[in-house]
Amino acid sequence: MKVLSYKELLENKSFSGLGLHHRKVTGVTYPKNSTEVQHIISTAAENKTPIYPVSCGRNWGYGKSCPPKTGCIVLDMHKMNRISDFDPVLGSVEIEPGVTQGQLANFLKNTDWMMDCTGAGPNTSIIGNILERGFGHSPLGYRVRHFAVTELILSNGSVYNLSSPGQYVGRIGLSAGIHEIFTQNNIGVVTKIRLELNPRPECSLRCIIKLKDHSAISEYINAMRELKSEGTVDALPHIGNHYRMLGMFSQFDFANWDTKTGSNQYDINNLLNKFNISPWMATFSIFGNTSVAKAKAKRVRQRLNKIAAVYTIPYSLFQKVQSLANWLSSNASWIPKIDTANNKITEISKAMGIFEGIPDNVALKGCYWRHRNSKPQQELDPIDNGCGFFWLAPSLPMIGKDVEKCLSITEYEFKQAGFEMAVTLTAVTSRLCQAIISLYYDTSNYDETKLAHETIKKLRKKYVELGWMPYRRAVDEMPLNDGLEQDALSLRKIIKQAMDPKNTIAPGRYEC
Repeated sequence: MKVLSYKELLENKSFSGLGLHHRKVTGVTYPKNSTEVQHIISTAAENKTPIYPVSCGRNWGYGKSCPPKTGCIVLDMHKMNRISDFDPVLGSVEIEPGVTQGQLANFLKNTDWMMDCTGAGPNTSIIGNILERGFGHSPLGYRVRHFAVTELILSNGSVYNLSSPGQYVGRIGLSAGIHEIFTQNNIGVVTKIRLELNPRPECSLRCIIKLKDHSAISEYINAMRELKSEGTVDALPHIGNHYRMLGMFSQFDFANWDTKTGSNQYDINNLLNKFNISPWMATFSIFGNTSVAKAKAKRVRQRLNKIAAVYTIPYSLFQKVQSLANWLSSNASWIPKIDTANNKITEISKAMGIFEGIPDNVALKGCYWRHRNSKPQQELDPIDNGCGFFWLAPSLPMIGKDVEKCLSITEYEFKQAGFEMAVTLTAVTSRLCQAIISLYYDTSNYDETKLAHETIKKLRKKYVELGWMPYRRAVDEMPLNDGLEQDALSLRKIIKQAMDPKNTIAPGRYEC
């Protein structure tokens, strides 16, 4: 890994990865504990110097470490990576901002518990994702409902411990309703949280769904609403369209395709056949004892078999196939293409491991779709590697026709601009369908970069007009000026003025 000079470091922290957007950062500091954070914040407030807290600084697609306003010192807490107070009976653990998904997964490896995992990879912060209201895959995937702030520091340097007395049993007591105020906040710095964990199940199945046609997505959404509401599916099913899936295996063919008009459909169809990708593909976990898990899998098949091919495969089978492939690769190298087959099996096995709380970079590979170089094999950092992408995150009702309308409007704008639309839809609850729409562009092409940003702005405006609120905002949208939720912004302003009167912490973040 390249060691940056201080000037290069400031430039890196000033770059958001969002088109041409950047904000000049004036300094970076790396506290090792809460006492140092307390000193840094109180000193900054005294000197009227704004600070911008980040956990590990990998808020990819939404701004990385870049502040909304110029002139901030970045408070980078990645060195604060302690794991403590693990409860092996009720299943929870206390973590600091620098604790990554990979670190916690390793900590829990030989226990009866596993964490909820996102697709952001092993090197991303758990606290950073939760405080941005991110979501994962497991029954605890709606993460903001399954954590508690245990320590935070205000701009005057005061430290607050919100832990309830006794053993953690959930968000109770006088602090019960306070915790989520500190998500997407600019009023305090969260330095510790307690995270709830999933028990390792007796039976762990992977449900793989391949829709037979693009138009079946509406019926899938309606069916999944039913399966979620009745309790058959308690995980968070993610379904991706063909471009979202293809991006994990291939890249834009710059030699044969025109970037102004997009990919060639004939070639795309050949690639889809090559990688066995259907119009829409979903994967999610079914946990429980053997009889319960099998009964749930049967119900899923019954509900979806008219519109999709449905496969339920034990996670243990993926592990056995992986072990066999590894043995053959080492001991039977004379078999034609055994290494290629082993690599593919490894990729699939790792992707399935995400549902078991084992993070992997596989989902990040799509960010390299319009990158002119091949994807690195390790240490994926799409922004530092020069990838161009925006993520749009409209929150939609779990109603098929509404989701279909959003997809139709979005696809039209993408086609007009010559971009390929990659989409993931997540059934967060039986009511909430969270869309993540990816626009990939070539950062070496100024005109394409500018067009990508213009397309994103146009779609953001359309979503607002149609009442599709984003669950999460990018820094190039801040300070917010789209007219949304004015009463909520007014209340946030009152809280901000009371708790951070000198506007020290993340000025401009999630405020107008």
